[in-house]
Amino acid sequence: MAVKRKEMVVQRILIYFVIMLICAGLSACGQREESAREPSGQAKAVATSPDPADGADPQRPPAEEISSARAAEQPQAETRRQRKAQQKAALAAVESIQNVVESYQLVYHRWPQSIRDIDDGDYLFDSDYMADSVAAGYEVYLAWTVGETGYRLWIFPEGEDFGFLQAGKGQALVGLSRERAMAEIEEVYAVEQAKGGLTFLLPRG
Repeated sequence: MAVKRKEMVVQRILIYFVIMLICAGLSACGQREESAREPSGQAKAVATSPDPADGADPQRPPAEEISSARAAEQPQAETRRQRKAQQKAALAAVESIQNVVESYQLVYHRWPQSIRDIDDGDYLFDSDYMADSVAAGYEVYLAWTVGETGYRLWIFPEGEDFGFLQAGKGQALVGLSRERAMAEIEEVYAVEQAKGGLTFLLPRG
């Protein structure tokens, strides 16, 4: 009986070791399959890192292109800043003229139609005051018009081939070439009188 018990114990130990070996083998197979399916960390890094032969990240422009784009934007930004400064200076050059014309409309409920409307009567300002108010370095043309806007102002910095147009009360300042503006002025208007840097215009006809 004792021999049989020993044999049974040995058999159980052998069966236990066999089961352990089988489990260990299955586990090792699973790990090998998992390793085969997923690349190692080094392989992932190689797969996701850009190929040195291909240059930088394809989704990001090369440094040379970024530098070139910034270099191209700088002159444009500087030009915009200069134009804004020029517009501000042009408005300042004719601010008094605008105030005289628009104040006349508020006082008399109509827009002036000639220099006589400004100079005759008891209005506080006159055409000489308007001409003297033009800032140095500017040529200004004032056209009397009919309608809600009341007037048109062309403002040209001396020696420049560009200028600005304000087409009456409440209108934004618009940039334009001097050649184009002078062509319109000569076609549509006649000179009423020139005083200093200010030329008064009347509609033709």
